[in-house]
Amino acid sequence: YRCVITNLATNNVFQMLERRTQAYLKPFFASLPDRDKVEWVCTDMWRPFKESFGMYLPNARLVIDKFHVLRMASEALDKERKIHQENLSKHARIYVKKSIRWITLKRPATLTPGEKSALALLRENFPQLAEAYDFKEAFYEIYDDPDKESAIRAFHEWTESLPSKGFKGFHTLAKTVENHFE
Repeated sequence: YRCVITNLATNNVFQMLERRTQAYLKPFFASLPDRDKVEWVCTDMWRPFKESFGMYLPNARLVIDKFHVLRMASEALDKERKIHQENLSKHARIYVKKSIRWITLKRPATLTPGEKSALALLRENFPQLAEAYDFKEAFYEIYDDPDKESAIRAFHEWTESLPSKGFKGFHTLAKTVENHFE
């Protein structure tokens, strides 16, 4: 893995480091000019990043990149799809993987009329998979909310709506968000 440092304000590459280990990150942040002016650091959930910049960027607040969090929701849905596929015939498994998988990874507003019909059939024939799709979408909608307090409430409501059994990937997602909530 390489480490790409970008300026979020200008969307420009600022630096590329050969590795993303603390041995490379700490000296970079230690030698960064005007380190006290850095206000935000946006990264994935890899803990060594925070440990690498924390002591060198005293005014920076950590933000977890939305892409990485939303990807977990899509992966949780995909795990549910795979669980449901196990009980299907080979032909049905291939159909679900090739057709339904792509539909469930899309947002409702981007579905074509044909895909909307296929989603309706999914709801009829695979209600638990449709429920997983709805959990994914409800989680994505949290990030669509323009108001922070409303989004926080929506996250807690989403977490409370998860059934106590099943949907392991979504429970893992909820725990991950809670662990990085600050």
